[in-house]
Amino acid sequence: MGRTRQRNLILAASNRHERYVSTDYFIEEHDDVLISQLSAMMGKDPSRIMNEAIGELIRRYRPPSRNRTTRLKLIKS
Repeated sequence: MGRTRQRNLILAASNRHERYVSTDYFIEEHDDVLISQLSAMMGKDPSRIMNEAIGELIRRYRPPSRNRTTRLKLIKS
């Protein structure tokens, strides 16, 4: 396995009370190469590609109610 690289990630909430969350995540070397290739093909910054992917996961697995955040449920699109 290759060396794991560290990248910074900033997420913006999609509600009217937007806030930014900064976090670190680790990706495998082969995933880093794929993200770099996607970045070159799409003309987007690698962190923006990761933000979009994580945003899609959040939308897909959002809890059914704001009050119940402990149980995640798959929302079929």
